[in-house]
Amino acid sequence: MSSSLPSSSSPHSDLKPNSSAYEIRLQPVENTATREEWVTARKALLLKEKALTKAADELAAQRRQLPHVKIDKTYTFEGPNGKVNFTDLFEGRKQLIIYHFMFPPPSTTGCVGCSFFTDNIPSHLQHLHSRNTTLVLVSRAPYSAIAPFKKRMGWTVPWYSSFGSDFNYDFHATNDEAVTPMMANWESAEALRERGKGGHVEGEQSGVSVFIEGRGGEVYHTYSAFARGIDVFLATNHFLDATPLGRQDGEGDKAFTWAYHDEYENN
Repeated sequence: MSSSLPSSSSPHSDLKPNSSAYEIRLQPVENTATREEWVTARKALLLKEKALTKAADELAAQRRQLPHVKIDKTYTFEGPNGKVNFTDLFEGRKQLIIYHFMFPPPSTTGCVGCSFFTDNIPSHLQHLHSRNTTLVLVSRAPYSAIAPFKKRMGWTVPWYSSFGSDFNYDFHATNDEAVTPMMANWESAEALRERGKGGHVEGEQSGVSVFIEGRGGEVYHTYSAFARGIDVFLATNHFLDATPLGRQDGEGDKAFTWAYHDEYENN
């Protein structure tokens, strides 16, 4: 009788008994069908996928048509070569995408979820550069804290500190009522609390903001997204969405949580 347990030669033989990963490994295959039945089901799903693709294309076109807001305030950032201004972040290109990485002072390590996001950023940014677009990270921690953590993670994407400036507050990547009125996903903190959604309004917020440079060097804000709005950038999640087990988010003690990529067991 063959055993359902991983053999010593199995690539999963190092999974710990009673762990969530081990339990998933032992789950039986269900929802079986003939090839003909599968093709019928797949074609039905394909129609929905095509409709979603068309809707996503239309949404992207509307996103590109959002009005541009001129940035009148002066912001100073710090990177590996010292202090820089906003236009320096563009690196001579027309467009700038900023990921708001949650890393407040006095922390010495960045947010785990933001680290997962950064792991999903392409390692070769040349493809973005070929489209006149620069991608950088910005955090509120001082650069002296960012640099060693970036080295540990092995990331090459440019990363700047906004420490000492209003940048994070003005773009709602940090919400502090003492500095500026709080807002999350374009709703006030008061409105969110009235709907019972204000639990995560205060403090650091991860998100993506987009800017474009004008002919005279002026900078315009064109787009920002937070919460589930940035899920579209997470390739790992979308690969998992194609699998029967999905993202395996789970609940309670069965939930999977992302970890720093150098701290996973059995990977």
